[in-house]
Amino acid sequence: MEQEQSKRARRTSAEIKKLLEAFSQSGMCAKDFCMLHSISEAGFYKWRTRYVNKPTSKENNFVLLHEASEAKV
Repeated sequence: MEQEQSKRARRTSAEIKKLLEAFSQSGMCAKDFCMLHSISEAGFYKWRTRYVNKPTSKENNFVLLHEASEAKV
């Protein structure tokens, strides 16, 4: 038996970034923007997490820890 697969567009990271930029400038809600561009809302939010919320430099990922002083008994 052959199963029919739905054809969906695979987008490059450059295309995704352009779409996310267009969304931020559109003033539309995510649901309407996704319907207009034939994007699933789940995929859209995954893209936003992956491409928009990235820190700009690696040094932002580190937290300075201070060594606790030992209490003398």
